Amino acid sequence: MKKTLSIGLLVMALGGILTFFILPLPTPKTKTQWVFYDRNNEVLYAEKPFFQTDSPIPDKIKKGLVIIEDKNFYHHFGIDIASILRASKQNISNQKIVSGASTISMQLSRLLFLPHKKRNFSYKIQQILYALKLETRYSKAQIIDKYIENINFGTGAIGIRSASYRYFSKTPEALSLGELATLIGTIPNPAKFNPLAHPQQAILRKNHILEQWKTAGFITPQEKDFWIKTTIKINAGIRQEINAPHFIFWMKSRLTSQYPELENQKVVQVYTTLDKKIYKQALKIIRLEIKQRQKQNNAHNAAALAIDIPKNEIRLMVGSINFFDQANDGFVNMTTAKRSTGSVLKPFLYALAIDRGSSPADEILDEKTSFPSSKGPYTPNNFSINREYGRVRFREALTNSYNISAVKLLNQVGLETFINFLKTLQLDIGKADILGLSAILGSGTENLLNMVTAYTIFPREGVFQPPIFFYRISNEKGKIIVKNKENTKKKVLNKSAANWVTHALSDQESRWKVFQRGNVLEVDRPAAIKTGTSQAFKDNWVTGFSPDIALGVWVGNTKGAPLHTSSGVDGAGPIWNKIFRLLHKNKNPKKFIYQDDRKELSICRRPNEQDNCTEKVTAFLTDAEINKIKENKSINLKSEAKFSISFPQSGDIFHHNSKLLLQVRNPPDKAVQFFFDGKKVENYIPKISKGLHEIWAISGDQKTPIVTITVP
Repeated sequence: MKKTLSIGLLVMALGGILTFFILPLPTPKTKTQWVFYDRNNEVLYAEKPFFQTDSPIPDKIKKGLVIIEDKNFYHHFGIDIASILRASKQNISNQKIVSGASTISMQLSRLLFLPHKKRNFSYKIQQILYALKLETRYSKAQIIDKYIENINFGTGAIGIRSASYRYFSKTPEALSLGELATLIGTIPNPAKFNPLAHPQQAILRKNHILEQWKTAGFITPQEKDFWIKTTIKINAGIRQEINAPHFIFWMKSRLTSQYPELENQKVVQVYTTLDKKIYKQALKIIRLEIKQRQKQNNAHNAAALAIDIPKNEIRLMVGSINFFDQANDGFVNMTTAKRSTGSVLKPFLYALAIDRGSSPADEILDEKTSFPSSKGPYTPNNFSINREYGRVRFREALTNSYNISAVKLLNQVGLETFINFLKTLQLDIGKADILGLSAILGSGTENLLNMVTAYTIFPREGVFQPPIFFYRISNEKGKIIVKNKENTKKKVLNKSAANWVTHALSDQESRWKVFQRGNVLEVDRPAAIKTGTSQAFKDNWVTGFSPDIALGVWVGNTKGAPLHTSSGVDGAGPIWNKIFRLLHKNKNPKKFIYQDDRKELSICRRPNEQDNCTEKVTAFLTDAEINKIKENKSINLKSEAKFSISFPQSGDIFHHNSKLLLQVRNPPDKAVQFFFDGKKVENYIPKISKGLHEIWAISGDQKTPIVTITVP
């Protein structure tokens, strides 16, 4: 009985295999055409077939590809038994799939006949059977030609002719060895090794290809060394009009990864959230501003990203000033490229501290301090290296971006705790043991897209939600094949802490100790704003939000060349201001609404002042926080708008090389006269001597209280 059953199963299996080989091959998949629309249904980009010729594929391309993809291609019958055994051994020893042992015939089977399904055992069997069938129907020359014509090289380039034009604006015959190695290098992972999106990864992969070619004798050692040292210049060719190319290629990569079945469609129509009109206007603003800063600040690139907060949609993504600017790597999307964060992480630190029980009225001692570390003592400086601000509260320290205060607070909260909190916002700046306490000042890296997304937790009162970038996807008949769903929301911060950050960052006056009155961060409607400047002035950031829009701007150089002493407010600030105004043309601006128990009031600027309260500042405190400091008589529930010196303040201590920009608040008249130790001066004092100094100002018939400062 068992013998009969075994014979029967064997006959059925052989019959199935014979039937498989007798039946004709299925119709190959059609190449997908993608069309992208903006939020108003205007076309952003419509892919069209690249030019095709009947010219044969050069032998050098075939030889170079076979060495990398399937060195035994001309010696097997569709499957490579030795490679399969070797791959099986590797997969078993690693307890995961590290090698697939796919031949070119198997890969062509996948490209032509098999839909995008999970790569399991059944899938592999089908792939092998189709490969065997291809080998019986076509010659090796036909198989390699069909394979090269159907490979996905990324960014919509299918086949070597499309890829040659897409990346280098030339025919396959004209490709250099370095260019060919770059293209072949994309095959295992077109997204990861794409020279437009990830140039550094592409270079490493290209060099690996060249090394294998040398080992195989395809090129000489001298040729290998030459093409490793030679920069491969990308000269992207996109013949049709394309708007927002960085957004389109980023989005297409996300969609093909998330919805692989789209590649089986004849036409894919994507209705995106981007605003084409706003994109064009924002790009024009960026180009004009950078043109002015190229000589002055050595700034050659910029990026901007905006998210509609109520609708949770990406409305703007400008990845660089010019996608086709080869000299400055314009094809790199600087909204998704990681850069040093500078100080734009500080609001998250203060929010976390308040969330964990700290009072924003608490004291931070902003004075020179050394912190122990595995690399030796770490002594941070403020942006103005010779400036320290003494006893300050959270609001002043955050809005004026004091570095020493931030490092002290990070030390109190805990670096690991802070980094883990950032991860709940999908911010991954690096490992704590490598970054150290300087993480809050920019030793870590993140991209603009993730940063702007994280900032939306403040106007959303502590709720985090990644933005959407498309509404729906339909086929050539208009039938919806994918409808977007809202991303999952999660509570990451209590409402009170989020509201405090919004209130503090939207207080223009509180920034005047560092940012002079009338700076580019001041706009005609409520806006909460934070700047950032990385070490050596390599990156300028401004990230902020209104109740409607979160907007971030980055300015710098793609390859990391430092700017000429350009800070976030100087470099990214003007661009941020103009794009912010572009996005907010409604005449009745919304105000921030605070739905917790915080109250706006005036308190003494200096913590622990009692009877001698020399200056009052705005605060936003809960009843518990008010009661905590009420006994010090530092609360004044009625704000007094008196003519006074806003910077510096009595009790401030300065280095003798410090420079002072004198500032006032509420002058009764436009004309203001400043006096320093009894002598009339301009509002800028380039150098101050040691000792006690008195400062006051006169406007109209009013005089400010005298401010006393010290230079030890």
